[in-house]
Amino acid sequence: MANTVFAPAIAFMNRLTYVQKFALIGFLLVLPMTLTAFFLLSDIHKDIDQARQKRSGLAYIEALQKAVESLQQQRGMRNAYLRGDVSFAPAIEANRRELGQRLEQLTTAERKAISSFAAPRFSRVDADWLLGLQNAGISFEAHSSVIRQLLDTIAAAAEASGLQRDEDKGRYPLINAVLLKLPPLLENVGRMRGIGTGAAAAGQLGAEERSDLIVYAGMLRSDLQTMSVKLKQQEREADFSKLDAFVAMTGAQLLDAAPITLDPHPYYEAATAALGSGAHLFSELLPQLDSSLADEAGRLELRQGVVLSLSLAIWLLVLYLFVAFYRSMRNTVAGLLEASRLVEKGDLSVRVAAGATRDEWSHVIESYNRMVDAAERMMVERRQHAEQVQKLAYHDALTGMPNRLLFQDRLSTALSQARRNGKMVAVLFLDLDRFKVVNDTLGHDSGDQLLREVAQRLLLCLRDGDTVCRLGGDEFILIAVGLHAINDAAALAERILHALAEPIELRQQRLNISTSVGVSLFPFDGDDAETLVKHADTAMYYAKSKGRNNVQFFDPVMSEKAALRLKGETDLRSALQHGQFVLYYQPRVDLQTGRVSAMEALVRWRHPEQGLILPADFIPLAEETGLIVPLGDWVLQTACLQAVGWQREGYEPLTISVNVSASQFERADFTDKLLRCLEESGLEPGWLELEVTETAVMKNVALTVQKLGRLKEIGIRISIDDFGTGFSSLSYLKHFQLDAIKIDRSFVKDIPHSAKDTAITKTIIALARRLNMRVVAEGVESDAQFQFLASRKCSELQGFYFSRPLPAGEARRFAACLPLP
Repeated sequence: MANTVFAPAIAFMNRLTYVQKFALIGFLLVLPMTLTAFFLLSDIHKDIDQARQKRSGLAYIEALQKAVESLQQQRGMRNAYLRGDVSFAPAIEANRRELGQRLEQLTTAERKAISSFAAPRFSRVDADWLLGLQNAGISFEAHSSVIRQLLDTIAAAAEASGLQRDEDKGRYPLINAVLLKLPPLLENVGRMRGIGTGAAAAGQLGAEERSDLIVYAGMLRSDLQTMSVKLKQQEREADFSKLDAFVAMTGAQLLDAAPITLDPHPYYEAATAALGSGAHLFSELLPQLDSSLADEAGRLELRQGVVLSLSLAIWLLVLYLFVAFYRSMRNTVAGLLEASRLVEKGDLSVRVAAGATRDEWSHVIESYNRMVDAAERMMVERRQHAEQVQKLAYHDALTGMPNRLLFQDRLSTALSQARRNGKMVAVLFLDLDRFKVVNDTLGHDSGDQLLREVAQRLLLCLRDGDTVCRLGGDEFILIAVGLHAINDAAALAERILHALAEPIELRQQRLNISTSVGVSLFPFDGDDAETLVKHADTAMYYAKSKGRNNVQFFDPVMSEKAALRLKGETDLRSALQHGQFVLYYQPRVDLQTGRVSAMEALVRWRHPEQGLILPADFIPLAEETGLIVPLGDWVLQTACLQAVGWQREGYEPLTISVNVSASQFERADFTDKLLRCLEESGLEPGWLELEVTETAVMKNVALTVQKLGRLKEIGIRISIDDFGTGFSSLSYLKHFQLDAIKIDRSFVKDIPHSAKDTAITKTIIALARRLNMRVVAEGVESDAQFQFLASRKCSELQGFYFSRPLPAGEARRFAACLPLP
């Protein structure tokens, strides 16, 4: 999955040089850093601009508020003047000049505000027109209308400059009070001043004026209460007290007085003082707001400088390190490329210096140098390896001896020399006796160790000029040259027999081995290497047939026997293919019941030319050629089918006993084949008994215990055949799950006359009874043998005393009518 996802990127990067790769990676590395710094600085700059806009808005609002104050003063004085108090004329003139100045200042402030943000424009005020109005009511409303427009401009400027949207918790109460609450509050005071001053001058208060004063007084009290909370009244007590006093004065001397005797000047001055306190609040709080915004702008500018400096420093540091990284990589790669070119030209002395690098490239360089070292060693060692390969091609890997290939060359050379000098050459073919038993019992490692020891002993037996080779397995062949007589070859062969007969220490065990030796002589037994080896091999097999551990010289008669052996093997295979084997059955009699308790299946060969052949004449050949396994499978299958056939014919069930060869028993698939045989034949496992030899069960004790346990779980009976003739250990016997022990006929034939055989037989019977096993004596042929075995309470008997092996039909009829002896 990961390879699929990254495949396009990997393919793209593989097309780039290191310079291009580093340029691309550097760009991709710096780009996000630059963008991040840019956006961060942009946000800070935006915040600074907003702070500046707010300050510009405050300046504009301050100019607007001052214009409002002048208009409010003019409205009050003008209202009193038009209602009859001409004493306000000088003050009105002074106010006119002040209003003109403030309107000019407002115009200047407007231009500055417009350059900073989208400031709203104020409506132009025609002061002369306002002063020309001669009706008190019209003048009052005209002034009030202009003032409302200016107040609306204040609110719009606060919104446009961002003051109303300010989120600072410390500034928000001030902004709300100064910009949103205080200007309308002061306008209400101004309206009350204008109405009250006019009423005092006229000496009367109209109904509409009374209503307006009541509303304005109520609104003023409410706004004062709200602002006192927001602005902490204790810090502004003087300003709020003047406003409260003015409200109280209005109520007492105007609203509640009848008639009105109030002098307009004191009332105007009181109202003006109240407006002055409001203006004082405005002028005091506005600089606080401006200072707070200035501080914020300063902090933002400082942060902007820090971010810019850090971004630049980090960018330069990254660029510095990246360039250093690139140069480090470039130098390393360049060194490797240069060294590779030199090595390609054949200079293996060059090495790459790792320098001060400690990264993965140092390991690459070390590996590269080791690779060059290895290549240099290979150049030096190649010649040695070639020599070793040459040696391995002609020598045995296990023992170091010459192998078959070198043997052929040595023998051809020896024969050529013998033809020139007229000397004899002997070929000695050796095969270790019972090597397979050692290999199977002690393991292949022990077998290999044994072969090496044998090889060393054979080398010590050689004369000058002789050659010994290992052909494979446990077969060795020796070339003896320069012989003057046959006795020289015989003496060498005997020396080999004696050397190998000495005990061998193998894994804390003393092993006694022997060998069978076959000898062929040049020029008597052949004129070429192939013939001499073939004849020596034939003589070796003849030595084995003579009991092993001996020397046999080739004789032409041996070839005839070898030919007969080959023909016998061919006939045996043909017999298996064409169904020439048949089973005979020999009864076993239970001494307690006098009845036949079992039938032992014995194979016979109906040869088309030689007639009926007994097992002793073909079983050894079958074991030697490996045909004993398919033959044993056939016997087992046929015997099971016959037992089931008897039961279907109405006869009482009988145990069928089948001999199992060691080759069969040790196969891994033996149990599976047996189960398949029982399933296909339909025979109950309890009616099958397997006879296994001591040799078979002792080859691998652990495997035997496991396999016998499995067979017992199935329900099959197990007996040891020919007990006493092998090498079984009584200590192992108790671990095997056996049902019976069969006493070999070699112990039965001479009882009760042979004291040794009688004692052995008694011991076996006693042993079986102690192990709760049945004991079967085979080979019973005389009444004396029968009486002895019966007296010793042997469980079952088998032999010619009761019946010879019979064909299936005769055997079953015999079992049905057997009388008790």
